[in-house]
Amino acid sequence: QIKEYSYFFEKTTSDLSKMLDSINPKKINKLIYTSSSSIYGSIDKNILLEDNFNRKLYGSVKLTCERLIQNFSTKNKLNFVIARIFNMYGEGDNTSIISKILNIKKYKKKLRINNYGQSVRDFVFVDDVAKIYKNLLKNSHSGNIDIGNGYGVKIKDIIDNLSLNKKQFI
Repeated sequence: QIKEYSYFFEKTTSDLSKMLDSINPKKINKLIYTSSSSIYGSIDKNILLEDNFNRKLYGSVKLTCERLIQNFSTKNKLNFVIARIFNMYGEGDNTSIISKILNIKKYKKKLRINNYGQSVRDFVFVDDVAKIYKNLLKNSHSGNIDIGNGYGVKIKDIIDNLSLNKKQFI
């Protein structure tokens, strides 16, 4: 939930724009921007009618940031990578849906699950993302890439497979 819109936009598009303005393109070889799979479906004529407005807003802002990186890189003839990471999880994580589901049992809290858990997500382990970034730094690839494992899992199936108490999900 966005609490301060000015802060949200300052930390996304405004700070990125200031950073790009400060870069001397002759001193770098490649830009790698970490984006999000949320950009898919972020532009929708019904955006204001959606229950998940903040997710769509986040995706739209990420898409705007991608365009800033692409524009800057093209203008300055730089290699760039837009890495669209799907649902990342891993050790020490406390923000992903995976960690939230796992913490349900531990903290005996309730978790709001949209769409009755029918949402399908592509998950990727943080160590795999680190390996991919290491390879991106070494090679000359330029453009957009999706980072995920390539197959989807329903949130409901994760909950069912972990045999969690259904009453903890709203």
